[in-house]
Amino acid sequence: MQQRIKDIFVYLVIGALFVAFYVWGYNTGVERTKRVESIVRLREVCERQRVMQDVGFYTGDIDNVRGDLTIAAEKKYYRWYAHCIAAGKRVDPNVIYWEDADDG
Repeated sequence: MQQRIKDIFVYLVIGALFVAFYVWGYNTGVERTKRVESIVRLREVCERQRVMQDVGFYTGDIDNVRGDLTIAAEKKYYRWYAHCIAAGKRVDPNVIYWEDADDG
């Protein structure tokens, strides 16, 4: 009887370890996904800010920009988001950082 109790205890411990590793792995995957999504979001924000600077004003939303962007402006904002990623910048999408205008 006592051996049976020990066996059940061992099985419960092993099962708990499996559950713990599964939960840990799941949470690690979720965090990795959040990091990738934040990098993609940062690129989008950097693109928007650079476009706003190139057309000469900031309205708070890319949809409010009127007029066509030139090819030169498009090249500039692609360079700008690459610069933001390389510099590891965290950028608020609702704020324009005019002091960074010459960095690109």
